[in-house]
Amino acid sequence: MFLENLKFNTSNDYLDDCSIEITLTFVSDALNKNEITTALGIEPTFAWNANEVLELGSSKKIRVADTGKWSLKSVTKIDNLDAGLELFLKIYLKIIMYGCL
Repeated sequence: MFLENLKFNTSNDYLDDCSIEITLTFVSDALNKNEITTALGIEPTFAWNANEVLELGSSKKIRVADTGKWSLKSVTKIDNLDAGLELFLKIYLKIIMYGCL
């Protein structure tokens, strides 16, 4: 299933030019964005708690979040497919160790 989130750009069959894109998202009414950030030790791409007031893009419209969300997106250049899968598994195992799943 995680392969749906992996996107590879290849110039030939030998994966000379390869990158991996991983998006990790947590969504919950009880989500606490600071607890997740502390547990994983990494700043999210974006995050908010339920009932937090959000300003939407350049329109500057205001809305209140119905639910909490914490999301991290990373695109990393890798040497080969094995290195990309190893990176993904290290992140996944860290999440499991902290009991976030």
